[in-house]
Amino acid sequence: MHIVLLNALGFSSIPTGPFTYSEAVFAATHNSYSGDLDTETAAGVFSPGTTSGKRGGIIEQLDAGVRFVELDVFAHNFDTAGYTVGHGYAGACDGALAPGAAYTFAQCKAALSNLSPCALDGGTGCEVDHGKPETDTVNNPSSDVLVDWLRQISSWSNVHPTHSPITVGLDITGRQHTFPIAGLDAMVRTEFLNIFTPAELAAHREVQGDAGWPLVDHMRGKVLFVLTGDISTRVALYDLEDVPYNTGSGLSNFSGAVIFSEYSPGDPEALKEANHFFAASSTTSQDDYEHIECIKLRMCPFRVYRYDLVGSVYAGGGPTPTFPAADYPYAPDYNAELAATGRLPAAV
Repeated sequence: MHIVLLNALGFSSIPTGPFTYSEAVFAATHNSYSGDLDTETAAGVFSPGTTSGKRGGIIEQLDAGVRFVELDVFAHNFDTAGYTVGHGYAGACDGALAPGAAYTFAQCKAALSNLSPCALDGGTGCEVDHGKPETDTVNNPSSDVLVDWLRQISSWSNVHPTHSPITVGLDITGRQHTFPIAGLDAMVRTEFLNIFTPAELAAHREVQGDAGWPLVDHMRGKVLFVLTGDISTRVALYDLEDVPYNTGSGLSNFSGAVIFSEYSPGDPEALKEANHFFAASSTTSQDDYEHIECIKLRMCPFRVYRYDLVGSVYAGGGPTPTFPAADYPYAPDYNAELAATGRLPAAV
C-alpha cells in the first residue's frame, strides 16, 4: 500500500491558505485506469516488464490522496456495450487517413492492416489494468464498462464525505463520429449525488462578483467532471438542453450540463472563451499559455498530462499546475514537488 500524500513541513517560503480550487495543487494521475500496466508489446500482449506507469488501482489512488483521475471513454460499440474504458489507437488511424478527417472505427480498420488484437475493438479495453495475472493491482473493476468505474469512484466518495474535491477527466479519445454526449452527461447525473457543476460555479461567481472558484474546504465531498479530447464532442456539450438533475433530496436549482470542458492548444478560440479548465501535454511549450491571464493568476484549473515524463518542459520548470498528472504518482521527487508548493490540501 502506498503512503498518503501529505504536506511537508519546513519550507521557508510557501504560500499560506486557505486556497481556492484553482489556487490549490492536487495529486493527479494520467491514464488512471492503466494502474501498473500501461504499455503493450508489439504482439499485443501485456507484460509487467514493459509497463510505463505505477499507479495502483483507482481505489488505491484515491486512498493515497490522488484527486484527479482520468478515464478514456469510447462509444464505438455503443448499441451493445454502451460507454467503455480503454486507451485506443486513434493516433494510428490519424496517420493512415486524411489529416483531420473524421472516421468510424470500421474505416480505421480498413485503412490499417497491422492493428494489434487489443485494438480490434476500437481501443476499448486496451491498457486497462484489471489486476492479476498481469499485475498485482487490486480492486479495479473486472469489466471495461464505464459505469462500473464511475460507481467505484462514487462509492469511495460517499464513504469519505470530507474528502478534498475529486476531479474526473473523461477523455473522448480520437474522433468518434457523433459521440453520444447527452447520455454520458445523464449517466454522471444518475451515478453521483455530490457533483459540483458549471451552473454552481456561475452562481458562486455571481454572488462573489468575481471570476474565482470556491475555497477547497467549501468543495469537500464534491466530485467534478471535465470533458477532454475530441473537439466536436466538447462543442456538442454546450448544446445540451437545460435539465435539472436529482441531488438525492430533490431536483437541483441548477440546470444545464453537469460536465465541465477543457481547452487545449490548437482548439477553436471559442472553446477557450467557454472553458474553465485548461490542459497541455508535458512537452507543449509554456509559451502557448503565457498569454492566458487566468492561468498566470491561478484562477483557471490547469492540467499537464504525463507531467513526470522524462523531458517534460513543466516538471520543476515553473509553477506547478493544478493537476500535474503523473504516471508515477508515488515517486519521491513528484511528492516533494507537490509538498514544496504549500498548496496541497489535506486529502480527507
